[in-house]
This record gives sequence, structure tokens and C-alpha cells, in this order.
Amino acid sequence: YNQHIQQIESYLDVKIHQRSNHFQIIGKRSAINSARDLILRLYHDTKDNQTLTAHQINLYLQEEHPVMNHKMSKPAK
Repeated sequence: YNQHIQQIESYLDVKIHQRSNHFQIIGKRSAINSARDLILRLYHDTKDNQTLTAHQINLYLQEEHPVMNHKMSKPAK
């Protein structure tokens, strides 16, 4: 689970502190909102105890926030 939080942090360029089901998200306002919305969606979509893989988290991130990934999309030279 910690790996999934790190994946979201890296992709959206935020810092997430989590205790149980309480989250504190630090970063730019748009990234905070994106992280919050994604976490809420993940909780909703997994309410029946579905286990998520790192690949599934990546798909959620790309689906919801394709332009947010600054670290992976580098300008062409």
C-alpha cells in the first residue's frame, strides 16, 4: 500500500501523509485536488476489498491525469 502512495506522490508531484483513512496532501493546489480525487476514486472502486497492483494504479493515474506526469514526459531534443 505504501508503494501505491509513493506512486501517486511521484506522478502528481505531491507529498502524502497517511494515517488509516486520513490523508494530508502537500503540493500545488491543482496537484492536491488531483491526488484527493484519485484517492477518493480508488477507495470507491475498491470498496469490495479489491486489491490493486502497481500497474492498476499507474493506469488510474494515466487515465485521470495524462498531462500531470512532469517527471515522465520530457521535452524532445
